[in-house]
Amino acid sequence: MKTFVRKLKLIVVVPFAGAVMYVSGQSTDVIKAITNSEIFDISDLRHSSPNQFFRQVYLRDSTYTYYHNDDSTAAIEWKLSERHVHAYNNQGQRINTEVSGFTNDQWSKKQRRIFTFGEDNVLNLRQDLIWSDSLNLWINDLRTTFSYNHFGKEEEIVRQKWDKGGWVLFEKTTKSYAYNDLIETQIKYAWNANDHFWVEDSRKLFAYNNEELLILELYQEWSETLNAWMNISQNAFTYNEDDNLVNSSQSNWDEAIRKFVESTRTSLEYNELGQVAGTEIVSLNGNISNALAAQTAIYDTDGNLGNVLHSQWNAEIQEWEVLSKLMHYYSRTYIGNLDGSSFSGINCFFANPYSIGETWYCEALKKDLYYAVNVYDLMGRPHFSGSFYGGNSFRIDRHIPSGFYTVVIRGGLDQHTEKVFIRP
Repeated sequence: MKTFVRKLKLIVVVPFAGAVMYVSGQSTDVIKAITNSEIFDISDLRHSSPNQFFRQVYLRDSTYTYYHNDDSTAAIEWKLSERHVHAYNNQGQRINTEVSGFTNDQWSKKQRRIFTFGEDNVLNLRQDLIWSDSLNLWINDLRTTFSYNHFGKEEEIVRQKWDKGGWVLFEKTTKSYAYNDLIETQIKYAWNANDHFWVEDSRKLFAYNNEELLILELYQEWSETLNAWMNISQNAFTYNEDDNLVNSSQSNWDEAIRKFVESTRTSLEYNELGQVAGTEIVSLNGNISNALAAQTAIYDTDGNLGNVLHSQWNAEIQEWEVLSKLMHYYSRTYIGNLDGSSFSGINCFFANPYSIGETWYCEALKKDLYYAVNVYDLMGRPHFSGSFYGGNSFRIDRHIPSGFYTVVIRGGLDQHTEKVFIRP
């Protein structure tokens, strides 16, 4: 199992992260090793890739953020602050996130992020919009395009910002990989608007152990004066016997002594299911009062992340102070047979994932009864309708975009439902 981590930095902000949680398998892979965000948050964890086939899938519908009300005399009184609401396509990929703020007992629009995927189900475009109360509409803010190499690995990320009615380049990130598809170098460029070319800004170099686990991340910035890359910081990662990340230490480069000096260390704890139960960050440079922070995670019975508490250490009273609480909510969809949740007595056999044109065989259908077949997407929209006699097999022979669908078979008093993944 490969366990990757983001650059560890605990803050009280909820980032836009992939929001798919799965019940099958309880591995605790962190979502990505290499991103441009410097946020590490338990809320970013997910169990596996959305392209993988599972029997039950949990999609995070929303996340609500609460802050501790300092004006309250109670031990803990939560003040609702923000919510993130997500929408997904038939592949279970998040296509929209809308952020709203809660003030004066009502919700107000703040931000929207839209994700666009190509025919190969990889992310092509991410667009950020902000809400304008004065204009009463969404306004373009940022646009990010993604391109991939011939192995399907993310190769280039280009960011643009909206300015005076048009998109303007401002940042680009390139990634190069080793023979084993592990990222080796990530370089960030800034756009020189005057001379119209990209200027090297910073880079990250990565090292792995024999198990292909990330063990070192070196961050450097480009010096125009010295015409060289200058060390800034590095992160070192250690793992337990289960290949779970247990410690991450960040060190800053000290030019006077020409070496890295450790500044913070983050530890992770796991529950008996291998899920991250909590994190704690400790300052090693003596500035303890402002540098100790922690997270605590609570999971539901299906293994989905429920609540996350963010705390900070108060050195004066020698106690943890809870700063914020994140509450996550999920909806469940089934893939494949419904495992006895249908009471019609009908049992269908078919390839799942399903290719258009393949045959369905269903037991316990009445041979002299006419049955209707309807295919709906997860939003309830119809994509196919057909009919057959109970003694016969049937096929779905109309092109349907790949994704998750509901197949409903009706005849007389019988009704049977199957959840199907239609492959490309």
